[in-house]
Amino acid sequence: MLTVPLGNTSFVGIPLLQAFLGSEALPYAILYDQFGTFLALNTVGVAIASITQPTTNTKHRYGTYIISFPPFITLLIAFCCRWLEYPEWLNEVLPRMAQTLVPVDMVAVGLQWRLRLDRKHLQPLTIGLVYLLLLSPLFTWALLKMLTVEGLVAKVIILEPAMPSMISAGVLATSHHLAPPNSPHPSWATVLQ
Repeated sequence: MLTVPLGNTSFVGIPLLQAFLGSEALPYAILYDQFGTFLALNTVGVAIASITQPTTNTKHRYGTYIISFPPFITLLIAFCCRWLEYPEWLNEVLPRMAQTLVPVDMVAVGLQWRLRLDRKHLQPLTIGLVYLLLLSPLFTWALLKMLTVEGLVAKVIILEPAMPSMISAGVLATSHHLAPPNSPHPSWATVLQ
């Protein structure tokens, strides 16, 4: 519920869209990422994680999770900094720090990666991949055709939902102890209760 619908629209999506569609696609990709995927992670994603968390003491406190979620605080700070002038040295330091984020994320995820797939994960993985790589872009394409949206905007909107799963959604699920390794998957009835 967290990792399938939320794609990696920034770390993977932005470089891919820049490579396939050019730099003109970047503003649309950033808008899609920040006000689409990221906003969904910060609101609906945090709510799902806190409601479905196995421990019962935090199920009804997801409002405080949303407000105190570090990426949300960072987005608010970024909005405030948009109108501020900051020193030139900071303008050089921040992009260098940002360049380290992707390798650190990849190493953190890679350290948990196992090449062996348990049979119990095969069905959810197949359903997730079919949705993520086929149904989501197909549905998006059909909706854009109905709305007669074309051009570069339409290409960005079709490609972004087809990105692989968001690492932050996986981190959020892990931090809330959802489906830890060697645990049985909860049934949908259990999740929805």
